[in-house]
Amino acid sequence: MEMAQQMPRYVPLLRGINVGRRNRVAMADLRQVTAALGHGDVSTYIQSGNLLFSSPHTGTGELADDLERQIAERLPVQPAVVVLSRDELAQVIADNPYPDEVSFRCLHAVFRRHAMSPAGITAVADAKQRAADKGSRDEAAVVGRVLFLRTP
Repeated sequence: MEMAQQMPRYVPLLRGINVGRRNRVAMADLRQVTAALGHGDVSTYIQSGNLLFSSPHTGTGELADDLERQIAERLPVQPAVVVLSRDELAQVIADNPYPDEVSFRCLHAVFRRHAMSPAGITAVADAKQRAADKGSRDEAAVVGRVLFLRTP
């Protein structure tokens, strides 16, 4: 008997919803919108606005575009959406430039839809230097489309 191939899993991160009292969205509504796009195994993570789903589609940019459009059409919010595949998320973890940081409160990853421009990378380096000049021990590094922040 041939085993059915498992569809790829994705993690869409929705920025700007369920923060404080603004832009409230029910997780059931997010699941419904996502399922209506034809994605399977849809689940949400707490009241964060973040999702998990399976899809035969593999373009994370297209998946993000579709989700942004459908959420904006069906719900009273317009979040920015970044979609990561399971492999991309594993790569982000492997690429962590601060692997010795033991406190999860001090390590942050800002997921971007696209890789940062050279001007953006320079701006991050300049901001890091200005902070260091004022005595900050905070660090920042851009790896691919992720901005890592270490804030001891």
